[in-house]
Amino acid sequence: MFTLQAEGVEMDGRNSALLAEMSRWRQQVAGLEERLEAAAGEKAAAEAEREHCEARQAALQESVHGYLSEIASLHRRLQGRPSSSGRRCPPFRYLLWGLAIFFILDPLERLIFLLWSNLPNAFVQSHR
Repeated sequence: MFTLQAEGVEMDGRNSALLAEMSRWRQQVAGLEERLEAAAGEKAAAEAEREHCEARQAALQESVHGYLSEIASLHRRLQGRPSSSGRRCPPFRYLLWGLAIFFILDPLERLIFLLWSNLPNAFVQSHR
């Protein structure tokens, strides 16, 4: 009889230890679930920002193509226009292309570089 009581006390001790361990595991699971939800939210935000940046980049590229086609059209018109001396005006052509490169292509290239270089950082930060 005493043996059964001793075994019962021992089993109660094991049971309480197992219940305490199970409680700790449940707390750890709850913490991991919270971290997983936070990471999923950060990932969704990074994806949305990436899509926004890609859309903005596409719009900027489209506008640059529009500007370049307009410049090419103006260039063709200038080449087709006869001048008073019978010669074309190359310095103006070079000035026009130089201005196009300086004011349109160079800033766009810098913007694309900045956007492109920040995309991997945003993506990596969302997976931490």
